[in-house]
Amino acid sequence: MKDYVPPEELLYIVWQFKLYKPLFLTDGRPISVVETGIRQLSGPDFCNAQVIIDGLKWVGCVEIHRRSSDWFNHHHTENPEYNNVILHVVWEDDGGPSIPTVELKHFVYEEALSKWEALAKSPSQIPCHNFITPVKIYQQAWLVRMATERLQDKYDAIREILIKNQYDWLQVLYELFMRYMGVPANTEHFQLVAHNLPYRIIARHLDSDEELLALLYGISGWLDYLQEKGLSIEGLWVKWNHLKSKYNLAPLGVSWKRGTFRPYSHPLVRMAQAVSILKILPLLWEAISVGDTDLASRLLTVEPPSYWIKTVGNVMFPKLKTFKTGSMIVNVLIINVLIPMMFAFGKSREDEQLSEQAIVWLDSMPPEDNSVIRKWKQIGIKPHSAMETQALLHLYRNYCQHRRCLQCQWGRQFIANVDKNRIL
Repeated sequence: MKDYVPPEELLYIVWQFKLYKPLFLTDGRPISVVETGIRQLSGPDFCNAQVIIDGLKWVGCVEIHRRSSDWFNHHHTENPEYNNVILHVVWEDDGGPSIPTVELKHFVYEEALSKWEALAKSPSQIPCHNFITPVKIYQQAWLVRMATERLQDKYDAIREILIKNQYDWLQVLYELFMRYMGVPANTEHFQLVAHNLPYRIIARHLDSDEELLALLYGISGWLDYLQEKGLSIEGLWVKWNHLKSKYNLAPLGVSWKRGTFRPYSHPLVRMAQAVSILKILPLLWEAISVGDTDLASRLLTVEPPSYWIKTVGNVMFPKLKTFKTGSMIVNVLIINVLIPMMFAFGKSREDEQLSEQAIVWLDSMPPEDNSVIRKWKQIGIKPHSAMETQALLHLYRNYCQHRRCLQCQWGRQFIANVDKNRIL
């Protein structure tokens, strides 16, 4: 560890949690830390810190660097925000400003460094896999933050789509809805249908189930498949040929996945269910925009048009007892479409109550089950709601896989959990 220079984020943790032996300045004077200060996102790293040097209490800011020369490299001398720095805490002193300085490498607990090294070198996809169990986890607050971060990321993505669609919220809802109707294997294909068949076209034919079916099955290429199967769909062909000429449409020519999942998830079934939801999409959007979660949930439970059930459903899927949208796909749509849209609409209107209501709604949904969530369960983290599973997905994909343990509350807690009495 002689030549090792830890990440600056680790030094923040060492300072904040006092993971060090009695400190001395580089000139040999002892220093007592009364308050480490409050972590800042800009300017000096910690402010409102209190230290005692030569019997005098100093109150001000603390700046932390890997090397003391970083003070100059970061141009702090030119920034008046740093005039109130009372202490420079560094790992290695290689010539810095003429302010009291602590060279932390002489005082930090070895156990803290060893714990960080264990996380950094962990072969597990969840770096704290072997270490998190003995540590008391304050789960809820961190998971709420992770769930909020995930919704914020989704808001950013929704905003990009909004800009492309000139802030047409209904079109964005339509695109997201179609994407997640394709779960688990045809999300991209369903989204491609929505991209090439705008809702403004759909909206002109809401009073005709057959025309909506003709549009969706025609542009997705499923009419050819149904014809090959010998189904009597001449009416759909006639309507498709007319509509594709009217709107200058063409089949997408994509290769649909249809044989590796349950019939309930077959794209033929999902697309027919989509027809019924698209007919009431404006009402669904109204429910989302005013926070009527009960109505929004009920609107997702639909049955395909009776025309489809007679001509396609009963022929292609004779063993299915019902063609209604099941709880699985309804939950998928609520978690991945309705809640992010509600959160995004609240953010765009600066309506904090609506955005917070979206998080509350997420917390009321049952937990999801997928390969990532099962990894968390194996190490003893058992989610109780969709808010927690969404949080764990975000944590895994944005922190664990990128080894951002020093920014993770659980990783920081593991490092900070040092038995100072045993060491001293």
